[in-house]
Amino acid sequence: MALPDFEILFLKTPLYEVFSIEELDLGYLFDFFHYTGRIDFYCPFCKKDSTFEGDNKLVNYKSIAPKSYADIGKIKNVGLRNELYQYYMGYGIKNIKLTCTRHRSHIAGFQFHYYDNSLTKIGQFPSISELKQEKIKKYRKVLSPEQYKELNRGIGLTSHGVGIGSYVYLRRIFENLIYEAIHKSIEEKAFSDNDFEGIRMNEKINLLKQYLPQFLYENKEIYGLLSKGIHELSENECLEFFPVLQVGIELILDEKHEAVLREEKKKKISKELDRMKNKFKNK
Repeated sequence: MALPDFEILFLKTPLYEVFSIEELDLGYLFDFFHYTGRIDFYCPFCKKDSTFEGDNKLVNYKSIAPKSYADIGKIKNVGLRNELYQYYMGYGIKNIKLTCTRHRSHIAGFQFHYYDNSLTKIGQFPSISELKQEKIKKYRKVLSPEQYKELNRGIGLTSHGVGIGSYVYLRRIFENLIYEAIHKSIEEKAFSDNDFEGIRMNEKINLLKQYLPQFLYENKEIYGLLSKGIHELSENECLEFFPVLQVGIELILDEKHEAVLREEKKKKISKELDRMKNKFKNK
């Protein structure tokens, strides 16, 4: 398995995923274990997105501070070189700390187990689930409490390496959007129950164009991809493509959310305009 970008290892790789390490990867590992770069993600203490900085600066060993894995290999003293390899790259649990640049006391921690030429993610705070759930809180406005729980469950499962089950919950969200549109169309007498009996999902979507978010209508194949994942793909394949399908569902929900906000704004301004008219009508 190819080694991913550091940001993916920190924020998207589920617990207990194992990566094989080869000789050519040791420079990558050195930079990872001593990470000092910056990554943006949600800070659970600030309650907002923030920039986190790697707080894993190299500590001198016997007055030597290599800046890269290659620097260790340049040490001529074989015994000292081996000591440096062990000190900076030895097997065991590796704790990598990222510090919030808003408040230095806000710490994100990541734990990896490096042993027998393999790297395994064994822990992190904040969790992947927590990072993702904060992002979807706005959808409470457009989903029922049960649907919102299902969206959370689907996202939470991926953080534990469960792919197929996560697709089940995303598909239920998609189906519920269609059922809501069917119900509304029948209420408005545009269609009847009979119009939707015995027809496939794509055909239902075609009938409901004016009742559905545009992105859903234009990307109706999302439903088929979710179904394919449930019935045909492996866990790893489902996990690989879950982020794409999640964003697809989020774009659909974004349209509904924007419509709700627009309606709330219209009601608010109408109320204020009425108040103004009442105030000035006698002047």
